[in-house]
Formats: sequence, structure tokens, C-alpha cells
Amino acid sequence: MIRKRNSSKDDAAIVRLTQSELLPFTRLTRPEAEVKLPDLQKRFALGKTYVAESGAQAVAGFVSLQVSGTNLFVDMLAVDSKFHGRGLGTLLMQRAEEYGRSKKCRLSSLYVDRVNQKAISFYQNKGYETTRYLPKLGVQLMQKRL
Repeated sequence: MIRKRNSSKDDAAIVRLTQSELLPFTRLTRPEAEVKLPDLQKRFALGKTYVAESGAQAVAGFVSLQVSGTNLFVDMLAVDSKFHGRGLGTLLMQRAEEYGRSKKCRLSSLYVDRVNQKAISFYQNKGYETTRYLPKLGVQLMQKRL
């Protein structure tokens, strides 16, 4: 089930997922990178965050979004590795793109760590294309028309 984030109920799990599923890739190009709850909460305040539940695990994944004009920005997407291959990432992306369309967005953009080939393939399978590489950050900008 996909639902809106509940800060008091979900944020500790979201920090854990960010640290275990996203940060290891980021640290390959930026070893100093850290994840702290107050920083994430500031990012979440800029848009919407949805979580995926799976059975007894209240937060098996999440997606954080921001809208600027007609552009949807997928800030972060993470799914607990125990749940990879079960379609939760796809459901989260579908919800993200639905939200973008409801806000009249015409383009969806996201950054993905260049070394995270599994994520790059995931986004390519969803119709995203690499449009730019930012070597200083070690990330690719991927975009898709909505």
C-alpha cells in the first residue's frame, strides 16, 4: 500500500532506508556525505513524501517529491533491499508521476548516483533518459516527459 508520510510514525524508518540504500552509493563519490533527520525533514517540507508498506513493515520504501512550475523533481526514492523485486519501487514511481500530472507537470527529473547501475536501469525501464552528467557530484540527471 502507498500512503502519505506520517512524520512521527515514518521518519526514523526513512532515515534508516536513506542510510542503508542510498548513502553507500553517494559516499563512493562524496565520502563526507551524511544523512540527518532534520536535514531530511527540511527537504520533505518542500514537497510530498509517500511511503510503501509491506506486511508488518510500516515503511518498506519511500519517495520524496518536489514540484516547481511544470517540473516534477523526484528527490529521493529508496526501497528496503529485503523488498527489491516486489514492485514497490514501481508503485512509488507511479504514485510520484500521478502526483506530478495532478499538478500539471510535463517533465519529471531526478538525480541518480552514476555508480548505482541497478537504479539507472530501473529508471530507464520506466522511460527515463540520462540528459546530463555532473562529474563533481558523481550523478546523472535523468528525465522523462509526463
